[in-house]
Amino acid sequence: MRAPTTAEIFTALREALDACNEHKAALRAWRDGLKADEVK
Repeated sequence: MRAPTTAEIFTALREALDACNEHKAALRAWRDGLKADEVK
């Protein structure tokens, strides 16, 4: 098994970061939805 190149490492990091940001956005939308329900 060869070691990954720097480019491969950065690509994997960027993909993980994108997934994390999407997850955070989904959580934020869900939390905002809960707050909206409380206000009603």
